[in-house]
Amino acid sequence: MRTSGGKGKRAESRGHAYQPLEREPKLADRAMRQLQTLIVNHTFTAGDRLPSERELGERLGVSRTVVREALCALSTKGLVEVRDGAGAFVRAPSADLFSELLGICVLHMETGDITSRHILEVRRILEIEMAGLAAERRETADLLELQRLLDSMARPGITPEEWAQADVAFHGAVAVASKNPLFPLMLRSIAEVLMRARLLAVRLPETPRKALFHHRRVFKALEQASVRGARLAMEAHLREAEQTLRRALARDVETRKTEPGVGRTTAETKV
Repeated sequence: MRTSGGKGKRAESRGHAYQPLEREPKLADRAMRQLQTLIVNHTFTAGDRLPSERELGERLGVSRTVVREALCALSTKGLVEVRDGAGAFVRAPSADLFSELLGICVLHMETGDITSRHILEVRRILEIEMAGLAAERRETADLLELQRLLDSMARPGITPEEWAQADVAFHGAVAVASKNPLFPLMLRSIAEVLMRARLLAVRLPETPRKALFHHRRVFKALEQASVRGARLAMEAHLREAEQTLRRALARDVETRKTEPGVGRTTAETKV
């Protein structure tokens, strides 16, 4: 006589035999990718007017609704500009758009599995290498701009907002001095997250003094064209900045505990 337990085991083993089916990409996604390929391969170049929605639908074998959705996706990517009554026109991809889109992605990721701690880790890799290259490649104009920003940060009566902006500008100037055009773009993409961190850290009275000390060390290494010195100075600066931010967060949390009804922000709880 067979037991029901044997049937249960067989049913369980059959369950493991199934593999989830992958969904086919949406028609609009497939249409968008094909049009994107045509633009990237210069079949259509910047300024060209794309065929009408009806014509594109006929060529791709899809409805006008699908074409409209594909054009909307291309517009979001900055590859197409849709003008009311005139049609869709190809745009030249811009570096600023790349930075903006990457920044939007970072801000969205910050509410999910990617935390501010991860962003700070990426910042260390980015800025330490950036400083080393800047020491090797900087020009007189770069040093003059960095000195101007240092003077600005040391100005008596500077407000926290002005200090944070000067801090951001200093790191941006180091990125420019690296002579790699991707460094300023990548740094700009995380600028909004880092600006929030700076505005929180500057609440500690010692923050501007410590930051200025480290900035001057970075500047000195760049001035002396010391690649190793610049990397070490930037590493020390970022390490101290992260410690300062954690202290500022801890103090902010304690302050909020005494304020009924006030909770911590997502960004603050994740650093």
